Amino acid sequence: MGGELICQAECGRPVGIVRARGVLSRRTAPSLRAAVHECLADQPDAVVVDLTDLVTERDAGLGFLAALARAAVAYAGVSILLCTPSPQLRETFDQLGVTRQLPVCASLAEALDLAGRSTPARRMRRRLPPGPAAGQAARDLLVTACQQWQVEHVVDRMATILTELVANAVLHAGTELVVSVSMSGGHLYVAVHDRSPRPPHLGGGDDPDTGGGSGLLVVDALAEAWGFAPTVRGKVVWASVEI
Repeated sequence: MGGELICQAECGRPVGIVRARGVLSRRTAPSLRAAVHECLADQPDAVVVDLTDLVTERDAGLGFLAALARAAVAYAGVSILLCTPSPQLRETFDQLGVTRQLPVCASLAEALDLAGRSTPARRMRRRLPPGPAAGQAARDLLVTACQQWQVEHVVDRMATILTELVANAVLHAGTELVVSVSMSGGHLYVAVHDRSPRPPHLGGGDDPDTGGGSGLLVVDALAEAWGFAPTVRGKVVWASVEI
């Protein structure tokens, strides 16, 4: 079976929706992953992946959806839910163990109702131009969030991490940034979303003019966890610390 997959990410709301239409195969699966990460980068309370109009190839490798769910919790504390009216597809998810990682609902309405019950994470975000003032603006956002959420004891550690993430994005992406700070499940998260598809590399960001310091080596040393994911319009790099 051949065919294309069209994925539409509806972000900017407490519950993001990704609608997938067409054929899911190993070739087209990256499109679905990118659309889901586009919504995750927006850091909603939950993301519903609507598979109503999806056809799957036998070797589609559907287990990657469970990996997406684990990644979502890791970098944003976000829940992912799937919905499909197909009993065969739901049975396949159960056989693959996907249902152990995330809920699979029979309809979009059911999934949205379940997602609406998610405990909302605390979050703040700011769009920043890619200039020398971005680092300070990001730190100001972090300090405000930590003071409001009464977790000032992690400010210094997370400020160092966030400085490196922003400096790396300014130096290597050079695009508008969206900086997010959120708190959920006993962790504080920061994420920097830029419009460059180039993946980050350990050891980058050593430009004194951008304040990059030792780049992502610092993030790797200080964060409980960190990573990155491609999105439809670039990438998101995230880090978390325990509070």
